[in-house]
Amino acid sequence: MAGFLPPITDTGYEIGWVTYSVNPKPGLPTGTEIRNQAWVKFDVDVFKPAPPNPDSEIPGYGPYRNTIDSGAPTSRVTPLSTLQTSKHFMVSWEGEDDEGGSGIKEYDVYVSDNGGPYVLWLTTSETSSTFSGEFGHQYSFYSRARDHVGNLEDAPSPLVPDATTMVGVADISVTPLSFDFGDVNVGVTSEKVFVVKNEGSAELTLGVIGSPSAPFSRVGGTCAEGSILGPSSTCTVIIGFSPSSTGDFSSSFEISSDDPDENPVGVGLIGRGVVVPDITVDPMAIDFGRVQVNGTSGVREVMVRNEGEGVLTIGDVTLSDGTHFTKGTDGCSGRGLLSGESCVIGVSFTPKSQGDKTGVLSIPSDDPDIGERLILVNLSGRGVVFLVEPGQGTLGTEVEIRGSGFGGKKGKVLVGSVVLKVTGWTDSSIHGVVSKAEPPGKYSVTVQPKGGSSLTEPEAFEIRAPEIVSVNPTEGSTGDEIRIEGNFFGSKKGKVYLEKGGFAKSCKVMGWGLTEVRFQVPKGLSAGPYTLILENKISRAEASFTVK
Repeated sequence: MAGFLPPITDTGYEIGWVTYSVNPKPGLPTGTEIRNQAWVKFDVDVFKPAPPNPDSEIPGYGPYRNTIDSGAPTSRVTPLSTLQTSKHFMVSWEGEDDEGGSGIKEYDVYVSDNGGPYVLWLTTSETSSTFSGEFGHQYSFYSRARDHVGNLEDAPSPLVPDATTMVGVADISVTPLSFDFGDVNVGVTSEKVFVVKNEGSAELTLGVIGSPSAPFSRVGGTCAEGSILGPSSTCTVIIGFSPSSTGDFSSSFEISSDDPDENPVGVGLIGRGVVVPDITVDPMAIDFGRVQVNGTSGVREVMVRNEGEGVLTIGDVTLSDGTHFTKGTDGCSGRGLLSGESCVIGVSFTPKSQGDKTGVLSIPSDDPDIGERLILVNLSGRGVVFLVEPGQGTLGTEVEIRGSGFGGKKGKVLVGSVVLKVTGWTDSSIHGVVSKAEPPGKYSVTVQPKGGSSLTEPEAFEIRAPEIVSVNPTEGSTGDEIRIEGNFFGSKKGKVYLEKGGFAKSCKVMGWGLTEVRFQVPKGLSAGPYTLILENKISRAEASFTVK
């Protein structure tokens, strides 16, 4: 059976095979499709299959299609900011193949350092990556894309980069670079804050922050190893000086960083351990209150004490106002106080006219603390034409007015516009009772002598509203007696109510005095919390009460 070639399958195909090559015509545009298929034609009709349908693809037999990709892709690096604050920064790029092309397979990204020749940075299918540069260097980038059939984008001509950026320079500064703690008392700690700042245009990363030797030490601050400071950012290092003995001391510490030209930075420290005085003054202010014009207050003492270890030398103690205030006994001026010793200065108030007066007692010393080299004690008082005691009250309050020039015959006294009930009158003393009163507030008191000129003292007496201090017990049932204690209830009997939800129930008052009121819990009240209201002829006061 020579020449017999039976089919392998029922289709009639695969009777034989043929190898051939196809070359596309030059100049075909991207996207042109080339289809090809071949078969063996025998001269024996019984084995001659029908030619394949070129529009119907049979797996493994064609027709085979190929698409022309004749153009290279294009790409570009995304523009970068002019300045980078970190030497590690992100670079990204993008690109596209010509229409109908095979698509971009990868990118070649080139970089130039400080205007030097471009070198291949990386070949990648990604569209971004982190570039690591150096502080103070300028970098330029361009890209070339390659498609899946090998078409490679031409390099730019002329070679103009897609993106250029500068990596800033970190620049550390420490303020101050040296510090003298001066004289510090033995056993006392003095602290200084050192400011670390990034004066550059790139991030500054701190390294090791050293510690000085004793008696200096690092006691705090916000700087830490690994801290990153952006441009103009700061952190602090706090150094303490704690001498345990007298003498001169010195030390230093260093701060390392990635500053390219100042690493590390050294900070110098000096200080002196001494025994120094420490002044204390008590009190720091004296209010003499009301004193009659041309009269004098009692002597008030100002104590000066040396709480330090060294001798405290006090200068000349002076008084700013010698007209209305008087310096009496002065056991301090020019004196040296040993540790723990004290001295006393006596001061009195002698107003020469009516009204508020102020003065200052100045106490200089050699205390090394700037704020304590001159201690100022503020003095104040009020000159009055007469004294009203007590200076506050309500209906029924007994009042004494002391002064001079009231005359021997009984005149009139006004509290505000209300007449005081006078119970006794001499040339230097008036006694009376508040029988009528203005609403709560401060009022002038006017003395009108018989046949003489009136004397007025502004805001000499204050009418007070009732003031509840305690309710005992704070809860009760019908008929229980409750005691209210407080001040300024008045001598005239007032009223007591229990109020709830806008309804007030009057209570039977069992007793009424200036400082105590007793009442009974009324009938007909439901259990629960109430507002207790005490009302006199002037005003009212409130407290909480519970009906059981």
